[in-house]
Order: sequence, then structure tokens, then C-alpha cells
Amino acid sequence: MNQDFIFIGDPGPYASAMANALNSAGLSPKRVRIKDGTDLKKVLGKQQPAGIVFDSDMDDRAQHITRLRESPSLNEVPFFVRVPNPDPTELASAFCDGVDDYIVDGSKHQFSALVSAIRKEENWKAVRAPVGQVILAHPDRTQRIRLSSVLRRNGYDTHFAGTLDELETAIEKVDARAVLVSVELGYQEVVDRVNQATDPREPEAGVMPWILIAPEERLDELGASMPVNPPVKLFEASADAQGLTFLMNELLAPPPVGVRRSPRVLYGSPITFVPIDGTHQFFGFTFNINLGGLYIRTLTSFPLQTKIEVSFSPPFGRGQVVATAQVVWRKQLGDTDGNASPAGMGLQFLDLWHADRAGYEAGYGMLLEQEQAKDASLLPTPTA
Repeated sequence: MNQDFIFIGDPGPYASAMANALNSAGLSPKRVRIKDGTDLKKVLGKQQPAGIVFDSDMDDRAQHITRLRESPSLNEVPFFVRVPNPDPTELASAFCDGVDDYIVDGSKHQFSALVSAIRKEENWKAVRAPVGQVILAHPDRTQRIRLSSVLRRNGYDTHFAGTLDELETAIEKVDARAVLVSVELGYQEVVDRVNQATDPREPEAGVMPWILIAPEERLDELGASMPVNPPVKLFEASADAQGLTFLMNELLAPPPVGVRRSPRVLYGSPITFVPIDGTHQFFGFTFNINLGGLYIRTLTSFPLQTKIEVSFSPPFGRGQVVATAQVVWRKQLGDTDGNASPAGMGLQFLDLWHADRAGYEAGYGMLLEQEQAKDASLLPTPTA
């Protein structure tokens, strides 16, 4: 029997499209109409739906959510509010009421991504290769498939090469973020090629990081033949392929931002984000900000190292700040480890226009002063 996905009140003008997405994922859309005095907790009973969507015009939403959260079977169910557009005041009120995310009418692609997140599917299915492309050069087809499955789950599209010639062609034609190459293609040839790619005298040096795949008995020899502090990591050929995740995160992590360290300050505002080279827009809500980045509340967080473009209103400002950023931390729905942040993703800014940065930093400074003044007012008054 399919699990229900419940709409409280009006599901909106795109109900049919949402129903199709739910049915495709094995979920059953169900509408619940309520009247004044309706006790939703009694109506739902012991059901544990996949999600519950509240109409933005619903009366007493906060009270209904509080009652539903009292039920152990509903405590971990994601709650959403459906809105015609992302109005800052309306969304701030909805998050205060206790929703986990919001659905904008017509955002079909994001709704599909929400369904994927709820179903614990590969979250990047909703966005084709959000982290980008990598080149995987290995003569053994079985090993290519084994390694690429891990890369795929982490949001990468993999371009295969089975020979050194195919590797060179891929480097020339593919806009890759990293190269993974096995020494089985030819030990000395691979070592020479990596040294060439990391030689500071070469124009291409430092452009792409490399991961060398080699048998355990050759790792020490390889390490000794590599230059000091190159963008290169070594991976033991028979190791658990999940180790690639750690190495890729280390290699692709953005450099420290060129701004001073700054405190995070709570700030809630609608924000849109689009993967670099992507076409589908996603909606979120900022949770906190500092000079170097921000945290977005969303159930459709992207994999680590994904580069995205964000657009949002700065504190006390008009217009929109547009920035390029990279995902450096994420918390998925249901995660209990780590800090108490809501589900979402932490971003580090990579690039802002000078005018946008000036406006953003000015707004952040005013917001920080405001918060510090609040903190100061809570301190006890000195006595003589």
C-alpha cells in the first residue's frame, strides 16, 4: 500500500502536476478538507504520511502544527506550506509556525526534488550532475563501474577513458573538475603526465586536481615521485570506493575566503539558487549569514562542492544580491548528528560583484550591531 502525501486545504493550481510526481514515486496524494473546529490530529489518527502540505491561507495553522507535532508518528514528518510566491513576511511566519520548507506554485522541478528527498533517493537525480563532470581513466571496465557508482551518488557525471590516448582527448574536450587515473594505464606514463599537469611552469598547472589509483605496494613510491603540495591525492586500488568522497571533498573544497572571520547572525529571507550551468531554479529561505557565506533552509540541498548561483535580498537593503557560492556543509532531513540547524546547506561565497558585496557587508554589519545591542540589553546592570 502506497504511503499518503497529504494536502490540507486547497492544493493549488498545480495539484495535477504534483499528483503525477507523487504517483511516479509510489506516493498517494490525499486532500483533507477542514472546517472551523476540526482537530487534524484526530482526523489523521495514527497515520504516518510522507509529508503534509498546508495551504498558505489556512487559519490557525500554528495551532494545527503544534497539535500534530504532539503525535510521535508525525514528529518526523516534513511539513510544508504552499505559496503562490515567496513573500518574506508570509514565509517567516510559516517557519515560525513550524513548517520545514515551502512549495511555490509552479515549481514542478523543485517539487520532484522534494519528493526525492523524502524518499531518500539520490538527491541529485532532480538536478543533472550538480557537482559537475570528472574524468575516470581506468583500463578495467568493472573498476570503472565500481568507482563511478560512488561518484554518481555524490553528484558527478563521469566521463570514461580506457587508454592514455582517450585520457588526453577527454582532458582536451571535457570541462572536468577532476581527473581520476589508474597507473594500470602505464605506470611511468601516468606519473609523467601528472607531474606535467602539476608543474608550476606549465600553463595548465593547478587547473584540475588529480587522483592517482594504484596498488597499495606502489603508494609510497608514488608519493615520493610527486611534487610537494600538488593538487594530487593517492587512492589505494582495492580500497572501499566510498573513500573517493573524502578525497574529492578535500581536493575541491574552496580556498579560504578573503574576508575576516565573522559571527553568524540569524537572518531569514527568500532565496533562489541554481546550479552553475543549470536551468532549473530552486527556492529556499536563509537561516543565518556571515561575511563569507550563508546557510539555506531547504530539503533540496545539493551535494558537497556543488557550485551554485544564489540571489536574495540583503539585510536592510533593496534589490538583490547575486553571488556564486559552493556547498561546504549540508544537513539532510532526519539527520540528528551535528549542530541543531534545520535541514539545508551551508554555502561559502566564491564571487560577488563589488557593489553587491558592499551592500551585503553593510547590511550584515547593521544586523550584527542590532543583535549585539540585544545581547547587551540582557546583561545585568552594574551596581555601585
